[in-house]
Amino acid sequence: MQNLVRYGPSGTYFARFRVGGKLVWKSLKTATFSVAKQRLPDTLRDHRSKLESFTAFADGKMTVADAAEVYLQKVRASVLLKPRSKDYREMMIDFIRRSWPSLFATDVRKVTQRDFEIWLSRCQQRYSASVVNNSIGTLRAIFDEAIRTGARFNNPAAGLSRMRSGRSDWSFRPAKNS
Repeated sequence: MQNLVRYGPSGTYFARFRVGGKLVWKSLKTATFSVAKQRLPDTLRDHRSKLESFTAFADGKMTVADAAEVYLQKVRASVLLKPRSKDYREMMIDFIRRSWPSLFATDVRKVTQRDFEIWLSRCQQRYSASVVNNSIGTLRAIFDEAIRTGARFNNPAAGLSRMRSGRSDWSFRPAKNS
């Protein structure tokens, strides 16, 4: 199979391909041909999407929608996530888009921590703790992508504090001995 190489002594399969003119060898971490064959397309897609995100935003100009798309490409290409987890991450981006519509058209360099705090205070009053907390995690991941591509140097979502869920308020109380 093209782009699939087996290292003789260990029997481990590697993906061998070119990205941006450079030859890449990436271990598929298996000695089984059928597993290597399944992992190969995901590995190719992941490396090519990384290169596309770096070249597309090399000048440092990136909107939040662009960063979210790069994040979603990596989520979709991840072999570590189950399909339902991938769907949930996409749902979180849709939730953020609905709760803060102007965010996605904004340049990532122009978003401040104060903007996030205002959004968070609105969301905390309307939505459950789990939805808000997962949205915070998604926003952090989106802005981490902007940092990786060089469009931004810090993460304004990093300072957001998570909400306490209602379950953590419960405490164990031993039964009274009557």
